[in-house]
Amino acid sequence: LAWSSKLRPVGAATVAHSTILPPEPYYMQVLKTCDLDDATGDVRAVTRYSLNGEDLLWYQSDQNRWFSVHPVAWQVAEHWNREGETLAFMNLLTPQQCRFWIESSMPFTTKKTGDSSTGAPHSRPAASCYSIPSD
Repeated sequence: LAWSSKLRPVGAATVAHSTILPPEPYYMQVLKTCDLDDATGDVRAVTRYSLNGEDLLWYQSDQNRWFSVHPVAWQVAEHWNREGETLAFMNLLTPQQCRFWIESSMPFTTKKTGDSSTGAPHSRPAASCYSIPSD
């Protein structure tokens, strides 16, 4: 993937400074989510990069910034914020895409379902966070 060469130093530094990670193998994970604020209707796209489940970096669309969650990732976050490397090489979600996903799936997430214990229908609340698979 395009981002692997850019994150390789972060992953290596994380492994070198972490006492909780096993020796190997290492898995870089990407989680793209869309958060909907029910009160205001605002939508926020968040992309999280993790190494073996330990968060390293977050991108928040509402602030258009990278945030270092792990101490060894701060240099990468600062570099990406300075260089403006956000949507170009990572195919990050935009708030507009998130709104589309939320609106498209709303009929399914708010659909009435049956109560398994009584058989009575009930409303399922709309989900506020969607996980969008990475391409």
